[in-house]
Amino acid sequence: ILPSMLLTGSEYLPDVVAGEVLASVAWREDGIGLDPLTSRARVMLEAEATLNGTKRFVVGAGAADALIVSADGVDGLSLWWVPVGTQGVRITEERLADGTFAGAVSLDDVRIPLTNRLGDGAALSQALDVATILAAAELLAAARAAFEMTLEHLRTRKQFGAAIGSFQALRHRAVDCGAQLELARAVLTSAIAAGDPAERAILASRAKARCGDAAWLIAREGIQMFGAMGFTDELDLSLYVKRILVLSASLGAAHDHRRRFTALCPPVEETGQGRGAITPALRDLP
Repeated sequence: ILPSMLLTGSEYLPDVVAGEVLASVAWREDGIGLDPLTSRARVMLEAEATLNGTKRFVVGAGAADALIVSADGVDGLSLWWVPVGTQGVRITEERLADGTFAGAVSLDDVRIPLTNRLGDGAALSQALDVATILAAAELLAAARAAFEMTLEHLRTRKQFGAAIGSFQALRHRAVDCGAQLELARAVLTSAIAAGDPAERAILASRAKARCGDAAWLIAREGIQMFGAMGFTDELDLSLYVKRILVLSASLGAAHDHRRRFTALCPPVEETGQGRGAITPALRDLP
């Protein structure tokens, strides 16, 4: 999806699609937030382009052949194809909580041809909305797997001569988790079905926030219901918890996307009512 949005009509697309070239998108920066159109990295255009700046949390950077770098310039945000071996490019891998790696990319007077320009910020924004939906889908999958594991434990673990799943307090907590899981599934389904880019942006944030909140609730409750072994490496639940930790922060945490959702789809005050009326098409839960 990313290559088709960013590289359509370019000489790089066939190799990327064929899997012969791995390209990582370098856009996140410390202190910038979720707006892909905001960047401290700069590009100067003369006989060639010169890039300077630092990017963080670049997925797959350690194995990448090239980077798709966002940088601000006199004509706004632009995207550039930067081969990893270019002089001035330095990549430092950072280990994440789930054992995967992301890269910190330093660009120090990186000179590339002007023909390496790929596009503008609009392509990046659309690509990140799709990536956000994909991250929400993985969050939902991890949450569902952790929830099923926890339910099985409630059915089989016995205390005081009975399965702990028969205890009312634990049953109520399990029902809460199940309800949040179904809400997350519903909003993710509507985000996947969105065709209009503006609508997709709104629903992507809603899905990421909902799936993130549901996954964190299920992760916390799973650890509580399993007891002390819930956070040990010997139990697969801990693998899902760590993955949820990373995915929840990736491409913006739930609170980031709640703010973005409100900015993109603000409540509309309705005359004669004491509360904000909200757009049914985008704000009502499916």
